[in-house]
Amino acid sequence: MIVVVAEGAVKGGVMKIAEEVKNKYCNYEIRISVLGRIQRGGNPSCFDRVLASRLGYEAIEAYLKGKENIMVGLKNNKITYTTFAKASSGKHNINKKLLLMAKDLST
Repeated sequence: MIVVVAEGAVKGGVMKIAEEVKNKYCNYEIRISVLGRIQRGGNPSCFDRVLASRLGYEAIEAYLKGKENIMVGLKNNKITYTTFAKASSGKHNINKKLLLMAKDLST
């Protein structure tokens, strides 16, 4: 089961919902991910908030249309759907210059 919660949607936030789910379904492991913090880091900008709204909205729309086993993303500022199989298969090239830059900046 996946539960998507918008920031500020519930008093007490995602931690309160997680506790309620844990109490009701005690045989399941509960995990919490606050994606904005993980994916982009730091406090969310206006762009982050709009992006989260767009992706969340499109995820619900896809679900209502019967789409399954997909992820919603943004490519060239347009919403895209990618199957989990495609997203997790094959090789993806890494820009070595950006990797070196990241190493330089982190030391």
